[in-house]
Amino acid sequence: MKKTFRDNLITILYREPRYVWGGASDEKTGLDCSGLIYLAAKRSGLPVSRTTAASMYRGEHGWAATTITFDHRLECDLLFWTIQPTRPAGHVGVLISHPTLELAALHASKTKGAALAPLKGPLRQKLIAIHRLKCIGDQHEAQTN
Repeated sequence: MKKTFRDNLITILYREPRYVWGGASDEKTGLDCSGLIYLAAKRSGLPVSRTTAASMYRGEHGWAATTITFDHRLECDLLFWTIQPTRPAGHVGVLISHPTLELAALHASKTKGAALAPLKGPLRQKLIAIHRLKCIGDQHEAQTN
């Protein structure tokens, strides 16, 4: 039985991969933001292809999603930021529930590698979109029922 998308994200996080631009194959060689999410999705059996945060935002390569408001967010929704004005939707993370952080973003940053960070301050202010992947709709249905 395959692990869920969330379980794979947490497994990858605990292996503490470093940040490597373009990294997506495994934790040992390092991951970038979209590579982190892609690797968890691939291990979960989700029908997606490796791509960039911007392509994920546009719903390309199997990353079809519905835009969600902040008030209707659920765990495992994708979070998108424009950190650099020249790269719209150039950074992606995943919303994760955490007992002490309440709302947390799991993402890969250049300074910390894969990390959980509170979804507040600049991470909240620069958030441009929340997307719910259609290919994990069943996992969300289980959460809300």
